[in-house]
Amino acid sequence: MIRDEASSQQTAATPAGAVKPSKLPRTLAVLFDPRLALWNIALLLFSPILLFMKVRRYGKKHPPQEFSMARWRVDTRLKGEARPHVVFVAASYGEVLLVTRLSQALRQQRPNARITWAIRDPLNLNEIKAKQPDQSLAIQPYDSFYPVAKWLNVVDPDVVVLMERYNFPNLVAASKIWGCKVVLVNGRAKGAYQKVGGLVRSFYKWVFGCYDLLMFQSDDDAQKARTVVRANVPVLQTGNMKMDLVASDIATDRAERVRQWLAPDVSAILAAGSTDELQEDQFVLDAFVKVRRERDCRLLLAPRNLDRPSALKDEIESRGLKVSFRSNMDPPADVHVLDTMGELAYAYSLTAGAYVGGALLGMGH
Repeated sequence: MIRDEASSQQTAATPAGAVKPSKLPRTLAVLFDPRLALWNIALLLFSPILLFMKVRRYGKKHPPQEFSMARWRVDTRLKGEARPHVVFVAASYGEVLLVTRLSQALRQQRPNARITWAIRDPLNLNEIKAKQPDQSLAIQPYDSFYPVAKWLNVVDPDVVVLMERYNFPNLVAASKIWGCKVVLVNGRAKGAYQKVGGLVRSFYKWVFGCYDLLMFQSDDDAQKARTVVRANVPVLQTGNMKMDLVASDIATDRAERVRQWLAPDVSAILAAGSTDELQEDQFVLDAFVKVRRERDCRLLLAPRNLDRPSALKDEIESRGLKVSFRSNMDPPADVHVLDTMGELAYAYSLTAGAYVGGALLGMGH
């Protein structure tokens, strides 16, 4: 499964300004690539088990990106025809802030480049459509052969830049075969491939071998990746690029509505931002109830996914607490649920302290 040099040369990205081959031969190259075919056959064979695991994992919290047919239909709103076409692939709002910064820098260096954002979360995608109607947009496809092949035919990128997450075998390998340069920015490496061998290690060699450049948040991440990356693939340690981001200003009238809704002068507010799932919300609410016994305060709860307001409302009210939703501009209550996007950074400035989601499970934010 290790990608050889001859294959890499045959699938090298088309130089800027050159005429790209027609889509049909590139689609056939994706279809008949032996490594990609083996991977998708394996996915098909294990699909019942994978489906069971997915339902078990996501059955309760229902993240919109895992149940969106838009990622199979490859919903897009592409703008322009310029080359080179650079596509930034991002998961959700936090990555979009980084993509915005990188896009601005790229436009300064290459003003004629065409830039598209491919967003995984359909809720975030719709929010960006409403706020930035001139931005070329596509949804990130499911990492399965059909949606990825369709995505490449529709989007036809020259450069694919992934934010943080590298392990999308179909998207990464198919993009390389398609003729793209493939880049990872602000990556994080768990390093599981250091502890195993055989096919699993070969799998990671194959995936990392499809990248032209890998940039990681820390030297530890970069060192882990170097154990399975070919010597001719540059691996850089850049630091966490998100740490340099400055929160974008929001409109004055919008900020005033947030302040009016939170009413910070009534009592102190504690924030819990980007909570990942209902289990974490339950932990936050239980902790808040204990704090309320000692100190008069209110809670600002900003879930990472905005698809479960009724479940949150039930959890809050089951603890004898009153709830206020930002979208409704409800009056001040015990718990304020921020169910809009782009306002959390400002809302943090009105709070006395914050818990940042993902600290219980996963790698945090």
